[in-house]
Amino acid sequence: MDLESTTTTSSSCASPPPAAPTSCPTVNELAHLTREMHISEEEASMKGAPRGHLYVLPVPERADLLAVGGEAAAIVLLREALVTGNSAKDEDWADQHEAIISFRRLANDDCSRALLEQNLADALPHVSHAALSERSAIARNALMCLSEFFELCADAPAWDAQLEDIIATLLHRSAGGPKFVCAASCAAIEAAVRHGDPARVCFLLRNGLHVNERSAEVAGNAIRCMEACLGKLGVGSKKGLDAQPGAASSANAKEDASAARANGHASSANAKARTGAGAGASANGHRSGSANANAKVNGSPNAQNGIANAPLPEWTAVLSAAGTSLEDITRDMAQHCHARSETGRHYARRSLQRVRCSLGLERFTALLRRVLSTEAKVQDVLKSTVSKRKSSVAGGQRGSQANGDAGERRPSIKDRILASRRASATAKGGGGGAARR
Repeated sequence: MDLESTTTTSSSCASPPPAAPTSCPTVNELAHLTREMHISEEEASMKGAPRGHLYVLPVPERADLLAVGGEAAAIVLLREALVTGNSAKDEDWADQHEAIISFRRLANDDCSRALLEQNLADALPHVSHAALSERSAIARNALMCLSEFFELCADAPAWDAQLEDIIATLLHRSAGGPKFVCAASCAAIEAAVRHGDPARVCFLLRNGLHVNERSAEVAGNAIRCMEACLGKLGVGSKKGLDAQPGAASSANAKEDASAARANGHASSANAKARTGAGAGASANGHRSGSANANAKVNGSPNAQNGIANAPLPEWTAVLSAAGTSLEDITRDMAQHCHARSETGRHYARRSLQRVRCSLGLERFTALLRRVLSTEAKVQDVLKSTVSKRKSSVAGGQRGSQANGDAGERRPSIKDRILASRRASATAKGGGGGAARR
């Protein structure tokens, strides 16, 4: 059966009549996209000419993958790919490349995907090892294969035992190599976040963050994907905060403070109106005012107990079950607010903004005081998590006031250059020259 001329996938999953095992097509008969390249004797005799076998290694996109062609062909294709992965050596890189293409074809075929999921535990080590290849074409092909595995075979049980090693491999390839290899590696991590367990992936990314902390680019990629995990978990939403006891207690605190303020003003007014007991009423008014100030600053005891005892959002329990606590995430992101990588700084602050929005300012500040050593660091993180929208608007207003009228448009660079040229021409030619123009 020749599938080189059959590039369209059948819409139905009906398998053809099973053929005898001896007549099943081999991998070479199915599709060999890898081609050996021959050079002339004159080229081979030149200085620096390559030695040994030369191959052309195309990396097909998903739309260019050939159809499998039925159940019998899928069984043979999978068996040959696994045998090649087990027996191929480092110098057999062309065979490794072809085996990865076979895995991709099986994953993208609706009728053959279940067969691949049953044997995914045997296929993942070969693909993960190929992702570390020094040959960029093989590495990119393997990284694209992992992305498709995450998307199409996310429910396979084989991920439980091998996800940690795969995430470490992807982080390692996300920086320091060719740009298209780094982009393919980052795309594979993003596919793991989208289609996998975000809490588990966040835990593994945090481990990789500590291992690769000296590499600013790798650390930045890890923080960026951790922020995506927090987003998928729903961190950053205020939904449900109004129904929590802490919010109700805070509202009661505001009512208590306003009532105390009203009592203080009433006592002060009565003290001024009365002539006989003015001193005593004034003293009572001052005491009521001080009580009001304490209630305004510290809140009522009900408010403090409500904030402390308010239940945490559900995503904190999900992270804890995966091995990562809220304190760990906050500490890591606070430490990377001033990271060397611009990507790391940006997404560390975005992650802290998500946590602050989800917990509220009071609990977020208390959390920072638990995980950071000094109050200066706490205030620095609080400033970095404030939205820049108001400050940018204020800066624009200050700039317009400095220019004079706020509605006056500042001349552009081109207008100033033209004005300077006209002034110099006028100075050289005098008034007559200006009149002639």
